Amino acid sequence: MAIRQIADNKWQIDISLGRENRYRKIFDGSREAAAILEREIKRKLGKTVTHPYSVADLIEPYLRWVEKYQGRKTLKDKKKMLFSNLIHYFGNMYPDFISSQIIEAYKDRRLKEINEHGRYKGLRAINLEILCLSSLVKWARENGYCSELLIRTKKLPYKRPLPSPLTYHETMSFINAQDDFYRALFLCLYHAALRFNEAVNLTWNDINFKTGLMHIIGKGNREAYVPMTDSLEKALLKLSEKIPAIRQNNLVFQSKRTGRALVNIRRAIERGKKITGITRRIYPHLLRHNCATHLLAAGYDIRFIQALLRHADISTTQIYTHVAMPQLKQMVACLDLSSDVVINGQERINSTLGKSLNSNEPCWIRTSDPLIKSNLSKLKNQ
Repeated sequence: MAIRQIADNKWQIDISLGRENRYRKIFDGSREAAAILEREIKRKLGKTVTHPYSVADLIEPYLRWVEKYQGRKTLKDKKKMLFSNLIHYFGNMYPDFISSQIIEAYKDRRLKEINEHGRYKGLRAINLEILCLSSLVKWARENGYCSELLIRTKKLPYKRPLPSPLTYHETMSFINAQDDFYRALFLCLYHAALRFNEAVNLTWNDINFKTGLMHIIGKGNREAYVPMTDSLEKALLKLSEKIPAIRQNNLVFQSKRTGRALVNIRRAIERGKKITGITRRIYPHLLRHNCATHLLAAGYDIRFIQALLRHADISTTQIYTHVAMPQLKQMVACLDLSSDVVINGQERINSTLGKSLNSNEPCWIRTSDPLIKSNLSKLKNQ
């Protein structure tokens, strides 16, 4: 680090002159003035002085790097954050001069905008924007465009809301109410637990009907093979028979209007809700939530569910121990009953899919899992 703060408005300029020799100078003033002095000293000492690049100068080369090494959705999201908000505030600033005070001022400004216009997803959106800026600065430092990393600041408090899944019977009624095209799509989301972007970018070449596997390009361009259920395989085969052979190498779920990947499926969702009489909010990712919740409720090990969902961290999967708590409660309740119920416990658990349980029933579990413990304490206090 060439410049380090040692007190309020006091900086130490530290320049290496070789393996054991260094030039040090104490400077009183602003961080920007210290950086200007540091560059002038480097020139006098014959050291290489890099040309200062603003954030706006770095956005295009950074996005080219993102396009090369990160996923398509990541590129799309970062491009939106950089050009919609970050460039207007940080565009003319040099990365080395972005202080914690500047970052906090940006947060205050964005909070004011969100409160006035109700935009996007509030606190989480701001945290993601700062993370995007931090990633840009980290890339810039690794490529010699700046010398400092972005100062880490405290994230705005945000707690991801727990998913509120449909019951098993609601889920299947909703899927079966669709035409062949959307039924196959929604089965990809539910039976294969695909993310929406993974499903709509699926090609016919990615589907191997002989092995019953689908080849998926997931987050961060990570590749995976996902098994198909018989229902999903039959739905895709039925759909393939309706598609001309010339399109067999194209996307499975093409937009009829653009010929590209589907983007908006709200009409299909609303049509399914109307037919089934479901009034709750339904969105594509909810079907993935349903898959994990129903499998956990059926007694399957959370590690297998983690593998199916392709979560890198088990803590991401553990969110479903919240939403499947009634079924977990039912599962361990069989330990209080006769041995024949324990032996047939799997059938008992499967039969409870989609049914609500009385939370006042007594149930105690010894566990070190904080997610389960927090829910159990709530149940005991009811």
